[in-house]
Amino acid sequence: MQTNATFPASSCRAPDVLGLSDADWLAMLDQRPVRPELLDAAACHEPFLRWLVGAIHPRCLVELGTTTGGSYFALCQAVVDAGLVAEARAVGATGHSPDDPALSPDRINELSYSAFSTLVEAPLDQAADFFRDGTIDLLQLRDLGDAGHAGAIWERFRPKLSGRAILLVHGIAAGPRQPAMMPVWEALLQAGLPHIEFRHGEGLGVVALGTEVAEPIAAMCALQAAGSAMVLRERFARLGERSELACLLSQAQRSAAIAREQHDAALTEALEHRERASARATEAEAGAAEAQAREERASARAAEAEASAAEALAREERANARAAQAEASAAEALAREERAGLDIQALRGTTEATSKALAAATERLESLEARLRETEEALARNTSRADAIESSTLWRATGPVRTMMHRLPAVRRLVRKSLRFSYRLWRPLPAQRPSPALDAAASCSIATDPPPDNTAWHALADATPEALRLEAESLRLRDPGEQPDVTIIVPTYGQVPFTLMCLRSIADAPPAASVEVIVIDDAAPDPLARIPAAVAGIRFVRNASNMGFLLSCNAAAKLARGRYLILQNNDTQFQQGAIDALVDLADARPDAGLIGAKLVYPDGRLQEAGGIVWNDASAMNWGRLGDPAAPEHCYLRETDYCTGASILVRRDVFETLGGFDERYAPAYYEDTDLAFRVRELGLKVLFEPRAVVIHHEGVTHGTDVTTGVKAHQLVNQRVMFERWEPVLRRDHQAPWTRYLRARDRAANRHVILVADVMVPEPDHDAGSRNTLSILKALLDADCVVKFWPWHRPHQPVAAERLERLGIEVIDSRSPHDLTAWLQENGDQIDSVMLMRPNLAEAMLPIVRQGTRASLLYYGHDLHYVRMRMEAEVTGNAALAREADEMERFEQALWGSFDVVLYPSEAEAALVRSAAPKVDARSVVPYCFDEFRPRDSVTPGSALLFVGGFLHQPNVDAAIWLVREILPLIRQQCPEAHLVIAGSNPPENVRALACGHVIVTGRISDEELLRLYRVSRTAVVPLRFGAGVKGKVAEALHLGLPLVTTPIGAEGIPGIDEVVPISTEAPDIAEAVVRLIKSDDAWTRQSRAQVELASMKFSRTAVRRSLVSALAAAQGA
Repeated sequence: MQTNATFPASSCRAPDVLGLSDADWLAMLDQRPVRPELLDAAACHEPFLRWLVGAIHPRCLVELGTTTGGSYFALCQAVVDAGLVAEARAVGATGHSPDDPALSPDRINELSYSAFSTLVEAPLDQAADFFRDGTIDLLQLRDLGDAGHAGAIWERFRPKLSGRAILLVHGIAAGPRQPAMMPVWEALLQAGLPHIEFRHGEGLGVVALGTEVAEPIAAMCALQAAGSAMVLRERFARLGERSELACLLSQAQRSAAIAREQHDAALTEALEHRERASARATEAEAGAAEAQAREERASARAAEAEASAAEALAREERANARAAQAEASAAEALAREERAGLDIQALRGTTEATSKALAAATERLESLEARLRETEEALARNTSRADAIESSTLWRATGPVRTMMHRLPAVRRLVRKSLRFSYRLWRPLPAQRPSPALDAAASCSIATDPPPDNTAWHALADATPEALRLEAESLRLRDPGEQPDVTIIVPTYGQVPFTLMCLRSIADAPPAASVEVIVIDDAAPDPLARIPAAVAGIRFVRNASNMGFLLSCNAAAKLARGRYLILQNNDTQFQQGAIDALVDLADARPDAGLIGAKLVYPDGRLQEAGGIVWNDASAMNWGRLGDPAAPEHCYLRETDYCTGASILVRRDVFETLGGFDERYAPAYYEDTDLAFRVRELGLKVLFEPRAVVIHHEGVTHGTDVTTGVKAHQLVNQRVMFERWEPVLRRDHQAPWTRYLRARDRAANRHVILVADVMVPEPDHDAGSRNTLSILKALLDADCVVKFWPWHRPHQPVAAERLERLGIEVIDSRSPHDLTAWLQENGDQIDSVMLMRPNLAEAMLPIVRQGTRASLLYYGHDLHYVRMRMEAEVTGNAALAREADEMERFEQALWGSFDVVLYPSEAEAALVRSAAPKVDARSVVPYCFDEFRPRDSVTPGSALLFVGGFLHQPNVDAAIWLVREILPLIRQQCPEAHLVIAGSNPPENVRALACGHVIVTGRISDEELLRLYRVSRTAVVPLRFGAGVKGKVAEALHLGLPLVTTPIGAEGIPGIDEVVPISTEAPDIAEAVVRLIKSDDAWTRQSRAQVELASMKFSRTAVRRSLVSALAAAQGA
């Protein structure tokens, strides 16, 4: 469903009292109703209800007079979206019985909200007894019956409200639906309580009853009292209209679906009836035909009878003739009898020979029948034996093994589900001292998924030798060929079940990379140790004597053929895609010498997301016993070391280093030392969160550091310290301090927190591309980058894009709000960059209180300049006044920052002119990796306009282009056609579509690149706006000849020497026609654009401008 996604313009900034940015309002505009199918009368107030819950964070919310449950479930969903710990109660819900049981409040509550919500079936005037006095923070009154009853119910609930309580009264618009609510509302108004009224729909009254009401609610009520709430009410009315339309559309779709089902059923019944009638008609026709056939057969039989009578007379005559002939033959018969007597003796001899042959055949048949009976008896004996085996203890014991062999993918899915098993508990190892933040996390209790069912694994661990052999023989790994991509080395010392589980994880999820597997057994005395040799496709090696883990790995590495080595403990299982994630990263990052996987315990808790080495050489598994999905565990980063249970190392690097250092034999700290030596070669040690491996820690050596091989852990710590003391003191933190810098290896690196409205989506808008370029440039400058989206719901695709670059995205997966996060990490931050004015205004007080870091402001563009230009073009006086107010707002904002950044030098100069004391600088807003001139001319006359249509300048430009410029172009080039590409086109842009104009809506980066490649010319006729335009930078970079306006060319020095620029439609059209008709002009401009882009938009240029700004901010 499409609606006009805009809000009314006004010089009054009343909506800002809610602390909502433009992006927040637009995000609310995009919200779908929670339960549109319920068609609740309060649907038009759902956007306000959901915002309200997020604003006041109620601990207890109650709805009285629930019917369909629409408004109540909107509140519940807001509790879920905000991640609140709250209780919710609905009184009256269970009495509603819709036609569809799936829409009953009981069913909806059970499936979605039963963890904190309860539906109470009780008389409304008695329901107050279920609540303690002073506990309800939000009370919503829906259908309370008649007026007298409603008043009595309200009085019963008044003492139950807390000091921060908000009362919601539905039905105050004096309509016929809920006249009972009017007296209650009028009584509240007479009491003079702070309130605000929303008159759209059935009407909603909001009353601030407590003395500790949240600030946005108090400010909102103050607007009502001052008579200035019109804009605020209008905005929520517009949101409500969209929500109500969505409900109506849902209901219409549901009704249409039901009607289609009924129509289809009726049509089916009619067709069946017609088929039955047709069948009966066919049967009747067949009966008539049969009767006619019977009549014809009777006539035929009569004719046959007449013919038979004539034949009988003829037969009688022939019989008389034969009788005479018989008499004549009698004499001849007597003569033949005499001759026959001579042959009887010979006939008897022949009969005796035939009888003997028959007796021999009968004997052979009886022999074959006996052999058949013996075979059947043997089959019966074998069947009984099989039944006995299947009922035996051995067979039942190995049943899970066989089941696992056939159903292991399901087990893997259970294990993957366990990775979402959220634990916020951190239990320190002996001699570890947890941080206060981890102590606080340990005190929290949260709902978690149950751990995965490991019955199959336990069955294999307890399986008989015969079952283990069967398991090994059933495994088959792919042939790696002569030159495999990777060699996986699995050192073992007994523990055959775990080795088979490890190999099974490779076989059941084969990677795209070619894999060689070497299993090296360290002379285990276990008689079963050779069983893995039966696995097809592996190389099984057995040491002549016990060498230990370290030397076994070194020995196996000498046999490897792969470009990469993966050293893998035998008590591990690769999860889907883990091997390819390691190999892909190694291919993409030639500067990486060693890469470690994310290790997870079988119960779903995290074991390690990279390791920390403190300056005394003690070590810590970062994230141990935490949530594998937490933001701090999900981004690519450099790390001190990675536990050797699952690491990839380049084979040539391993050989150059001589493998693991034997001074750490038999085990422990060899992996840590290897990481330090890899860095000594100038290579990086990386943690790859997409490579997930389950690790049964301690299977091989146990966990007691005072006995056995494990005792070498403490001994080798001292060896490690003695060898690397200078490096440890220079690059590493003191034990159990400054966790953020420790996990990011940031002792000597710049740590910056960047905040924008939401996680950038470069295929959505140019602002996202700008933000992404800034983030990449900070990474190029070797900064540690933390990204805080003000709109915090987790966006998996967008967040993973940043995480794969090496940026931590602190969104709703983190339990901390900004205040709490800065309280824990603020002293470890060097700089904070806030983007866009509304976000900066909202976050600045929190940031100033939480950190002493230098502050940078990046405005994306000068908002007041863009607004003022739009007002001049459109003649909108109200917008002109808003532009004046925005100018004062932005100028006041600049003074709060150490450095102010804008995309163009022209904007920076305006800031310096208006506020001479402000350090305003320009930073190159876009960067590209490659600059390649086009190989050939693009034929045709396709024109391209690119823009995100939440940005009003793009809406105006698209309309001007189609209505005034394109007709002039088509007068000379009738075949010319235009593609308008970009997200969120409003109705007036979609209406431009016709035979020669295509409006695409949102498209992928790949599709946008294709359009740039197949188009003849880009047209950017912007009439107002500010800053460097992303669409212009992209056309320059890709060599697509461009025609634009002075506004489009703003902020790019030298562009006027390369690109046609004009403010007049005829001039723009003429320049486009020239590029369509002249290949030479097209080629010259294309090459000149690429050359200009290479000078203005290189990654080096962006990095230099940002480094300079960071240095200035640090020195301020």
